[in-house]
Amino acid sequence: MSSSSVRSFSRLSLVVACITVGLASSGCAVSVTAGSPVSPSSKLQQQQELAAALAIQGAPGYFTYTGETGTPVTVGRPWGLGCAAIVLAPQPNVPDRYLVQIQRVVQEARSGGLNIAMWNKDHTYNPTQFSHPEMLPAFFVPLSADANASGPDVGRLGTGWSTKPIPGVTTSALFRLQGVYYLRHLTSDAAIRDVTRYMVALSQGIAQSSIPGSGIALHTTVDGFTQTDIQAMLTMSGCRTSS
Repeated sequence: MSSSSVRSFSRLSLVVACITVGLASSGCAVSVTAGSPVSPSSKLQQQQELAAALAIQGAPGYFTYTGETGTPVTVGRPWGLGCAAIVLAPQPNVPDRYLVQIQRVVQEARSGGLNIAMWNKDHTYNPTQFSHPEMLPAFFVPLSADANASGPDVGRLGTGWSTKPIPGVTTSALFRLQGVYYLRHLTSDAAIRDVTRYMVALSQGIAQSSIPGSGIALHTTVDGFTQTDIQAMLTMSGCRTSS
């Protein structure tokens, strides 16, 4: 199963953003049946039900997402196991300036207890960088760059991901996640850090936050993860309870 990468966001619209943001994105599994028009009240009810289904238990104000399976990513084990080791993997076309900002965000996340690292230019990483090295081997999240994309439909970041069903439960697990920086639309180091934080949140199973002042909320002006963001990612990733 594979979902296509998209270009449309100042912040991603995953399924919860289909509700709260209204942008298009690659994993959005919301379906609209052709036929009779849906009344505004019915749409609101559908949106509320979907928001409730994607709300993360133990992290009020934060939401997960779905993929091809149409079921939410699993709270506490979004990659199929708790506190999975994640490596952000910038590709050769990502400018050096970006690498500095990516590393800064990774260090910020790791200092909060997330099990995440960034690989080096030689495509290696240091196992001691992880907060939970016992969870290796790692899942890799490729980050590439597009220097040519432009126009009103192009945002700052594109994503693609794939999920698979988990037998016996009504949730799913990630097995692929990737991001694309749209260079023409990232005009500052702060903007690079912002979308990179969003990729970190996605890698921990979080699509959106409705918390005022969150560093991963829509149109945030906060240049950093808040403590609430970190706690939500620890909960969703399963690192909060890992020993």
